[in-house]
Amino acid sequence: MSKEKCINLYPLKTHYIVTDILNHKTFNKKLLKIINSMPKQGIRNTKDSYVSNTDWETPIENKPYLEYFFTKIKPYYDCIAKRLCPVGWKWTSGKTWFQQYEKGSNHNWHNHEECTHTNVYFVQLPSNNYCTEFYDFITGKSIKAKVKEGQLLTLGSSIMHRSPSNNSNKLKTVISFNTNVKSYRL
Repeated sequence: MSKEKCINLYPLKTHYIVTDILNHKTFNKKLLKIINSMPKQGIRNTKDSYVSNTDWETPIENKPYLEYFFTKIKPYYDCIAKRLCPVGWKWTSGKTWFQQYEKGSNHNWHNHEECTHTNVYFVQLPSNNYCTEFYDFITGKSIKAKVKEGQLLTLGSSIMHRSPSNNSNKLKTVISFNTNVKSYRL
């Protein structure tokens, strides 16, 4: 018997979190001003996955938006961590980067390692057609997250997800960051 036939895949209902960020228009305007002042650098992840502009490979000290971003996001993420671990919680952030998608660019199916959750803050979202999608291994179908501009999407880091191809003439901009949420008491 092959090893593949020994593996049984069962459905497990899981969740994702969408958080409204208050006064996001002013917040986003300042984020975009900072991001747009940075050097432009695209990245090709695979032959069919291209992000128009990102600071993925930029050292943390050359990411001038980080302090402004986390000052605003921290109180919201404290609430997220408390919701995930109602008694005794803490969270830490890991790698943080922005991604911009011009017409025709996308980020194919992937997940994140060495963290419990991954997060996507939607700075610019030209249409809900271009929001993050999840892959359902049971049905083989993609599921669109119910998000809009100015919201923070939080999901388990092992969930396969993607940014579909931006077919509009408007720019999509996100800030992604990985987190570890830990319950130290039940």
